[in-house]
Amino acid sequence: MDCTVPSHNVKSFCSAIVSMSKIGKDLYLEFDPLDQGLILRTINDAKSAFSAFTFQPAFFERCTTPPTRKRSQDSDETFKCRVPLRALQAITKARKGIVNLRVRNESSDDQLYLSFEFRIQNRNGNMSHVQHKIGIVDADGVQAVTDEEDASELVVVPQRLLQMMEPLKKTSEIALVVNDEAKIVTMTSFHHSSAGPEENNAVLKTKSATLLKTETSLGADEFEDFQYVSNRDIDSDENIPGSVNYEATMVFTLREPKA
Repeated sequence: MDCTVPSHNVKSFCSAIVSMSKIGKDLYLEFDPLDQGLILRTINDAKSAFSAFTFQPAFFERCTTPPTRKRSQDSDETFKCRVPLRALQAITKARKGIVNLRVRNESSDDQLYLSFEFRIQNRNGNMSHVQHKIGIVDADGVQAVTDEEDASELVVVPQRLLQMMEPLKKTSEIALVVNDEAKIVTMTSFHHSSAGPEENNAVLKTKSATLLKTETSLGADEFEDFQYVSNRDIDSDENIPGSVNYEATMVFTLREPKA
């Protein structure tokens, strides 16, 4: 693996790594200079959140494999490795005067490394080099496996979603409700004490009454795509809510979406 990120793309590249560090502990890297380019993936410990960034070969100033590696039609020459995301924190810090960033794999004494070399132009016009080396291990990548058949889909501009979550930033968990009849998507601060029956529990009832609840919403026309599947057979499974054909609720923490 040997690729060079031009100056105008370094910030995007580093921002992707920062975003993934808020989700998982390890970065799974796949590099194929002829087809997919560079793919970065991570997954959290609970396997409830997954993130992937794909950088096409055109994203790079230079995108090649070492000359000693020969690619054949019958072999998979994709470079794959696992990198601890904590070790990448020094790389993603803000820098000024970056000319480019070169990323390549190296080996020394049977140890594999990933080298990040910054070329930086100082104020006086002199050029300096800053290199970081991180130990890596060979590892297959991770992939999110989901059944997309008959699945509902919402597509929204990231900035619009962040605006929706902003009033809820002090809430640990959020309940997202998609209502197909009203054509509206609602985000509400979620509290476990108010999630279940509390008629006969005076403690929970009192606690729930004192909690601050915040709610934001967007109409379906604010989304790039709003497709709600409403043909599920609710009689086939007693665990399926009766309202699933017109309303769905998801509860999640803010950490992963904010990343």
